Amino acid sequence: WYAVGEISQPGTTQEHAARIVEWCEKHDFDYKDRNRVILTPDASGSNKNHTGTSDHALLRQAGLHLDGPTSNPLIKDRDNATLRLMRSATGEVRFFIDPSCTSLIESFSKLRATGRDRSPYTHAIDACTYVLHHFARVESAPDPNVWLAAAKARAADGNAAHEAARRQLTQRPRKHQR
Repeated sequence: WYAVGEISQPGTTQEHAARIVEWCEKHDFDYKDRNRVILTPDASGSNKNHTGTSDHALLRQAGLHLDGPTSNPLIKDRDNATLRLMRSATGEVRFFIDPSCTSLIESFSKLRATGRDRSPYTHAIDACTYVLHHFARVESAPDPNVWLAAAKARAADGNAAHEAARRQLTQRPRKHQR
C-alpha cells in the first residue's frame, strides 16, 4: 500500500473534485479508470446537502469512482488496520508514505491515541484510515500506546524502508496503487 500524494486544502466538494482530477492528470493517473483511481470517502458524504445533492454524487459527476462502506467503521478498527499495515507484530511494513505527503506524515507523527477528537491532525489520518480499513480489512483489539510505539519504531528505522519502497514505486508501472 502506498500513499503517493496528497491534496490538503480547504474548499467545497466541487473544488476538491477539480483538484483530484488536476492532480491525477499532472501525475499521469487516468482518474476515469476505475482500476487506477478509486476514492474511499466517509460514508456520511452520501447524505444530501442543502442543495439536494450529496458529496458523493458531486464527486461522481466529476468522473471520479467511489468505493467505500455504507456506514463508517469504528475509529479503533480503522486505526488498527492502518497500524498493522505500517508495522505488523512480526515487523512487516506494508504501508509506505511518499515524503511529498507532508500533511499525512506530520499528522501521524503528532497524533496520540488519546485526545483524538480534539486534535487538528485527525483529518489526514481519517482520510488515510478509511481507505486502508476498507481495502485491507484488518481488525484487532487496540493497544493504548500503539500510535506512540509505531512512531518510535518508524523513527528508529530512519525511514530506510520508506526510501526502499519509494525507489521500488518509481521502477514499477503505476497500476492498482492505492
